[in-house]
Amino acid sequence: MEGKGIIYNLLQLNQNQFISSDNIGNLVCWSIQKLGQEFKMKVDKSKWNNAISKINDTKILFGGQDYIQLINLKEQKIEKSIKVKSNIFSIDLLNDEYFICGDNQGKLAIREINTLDKKIGKTLKDSKEEKNKKEEKNKKDKKEQKDRKISNEIFYCAKRFDDNSFLMCS
Repeated sequence: MEGKGIIYNLLQLNQNQFISSDNIGNLVCWSIQKLGQEFKMKVDKSKWNNAISKINDTKILFGGQDYIQLINLKEQKIEKSIKVKSNIFSIDLLNDEYFICGDNQGKLAIREINTLDKKIGKTLKDSKEEKNKKEEKNKKDKKEQKDRKISNEIFYCAKRFDDNSFLMCS
């Protein structure tokens, strides 16, 4: 079994299949029994690590440089694709409706699976007052850290432990 691009990620789909993603925009479904490709489809090219998470045997979430996609493997098509302003390094399911993703800017987002939109709710959205306080604090912090080199965290891995907890590695 051999591919042409740099393989960034592998995902076991079921007992007999796994998915690979590469840097030249290929998503390949491999058969363990046949020791070869079952199918290959083009997705957006990404020169950075791609994140893959299984929804079920026929659908996956796929993220890369400036995009997140919902992919139907059975029909071999991209059902939904959105642009984001970061590189998605990590995706994992939270439940049947939502997933969490981490990016190269140190941001975590909880998004809806079917629409890929961010989840809106009081627990995830700051009030205007809290937002203004954070902006003022950020301005102050930037002035204080002007001479220091600051690196943004990159979230490489998201794993769900149970219904109420998950782990993000950066």
